[in-house]
Amino acid sequence: YDQGYFWTVEMKHNLESLKAGNGYPLWSWYRGTGMDTKLPIDPFVVIAALFPAGYIELGYTVAIILRIYFAGLAFIAFGGEAGLDNFQRLAGALCYVSTSWVINVSLVQGQFIGMLILFPLLVMGVDRIYKGKSPWVFILIVALAMSLNYYLAYMAAIVIVRYILLRYFTYRKF
Repeated sequence: YDQGYFWTVEMKHNLESLKAGNGYPLWSWYRGTGMDTKLPIDPFVVIAALFPAGYIELGYTVAIILRIYFAGLAFIAFGGEAGLDNFQRLAGALCYVSTSWVINVSLVQGQFIGMLILFPLLVMGVDRIYKGKSPWVFILIVALAMSLNYYLAYMAAIVIVRYILLRYFTYRKF
């Protein structure tokens, strides 16, 4: 909340500037001594910023709930690629989005949930590549992850390398 709420307010100011015909500011005095602004790439921040000024907190909360919902949908998509039946996909998605980490990060730093959405899609992209399908899902998710948060994309890369090795041996029947 300490960071994400203020990024949402900054996004609201930036969108209002764009709507008023003043362009999208590329420099921010809201962040310490000034730095680059956050581009409107994260749709959940934009949704929260579209709420009226007195309801930004409500918009921020709605954005967190939507992130959790889409994380569940991402897990369901991954489960479909992994060959899980409908019950397994639904049960897995419910377990995935109701862990204590998700609840904690929702209260502390809601924007971290973005990687919770992207990681199952990243894993799905790896599985698609191993199955000989198009690598575009993997490429697009890596690009989106890098554009949203370098640190979380770096952490996802560490985990995905382990997953790639694990799946390599699984597909090669070792």
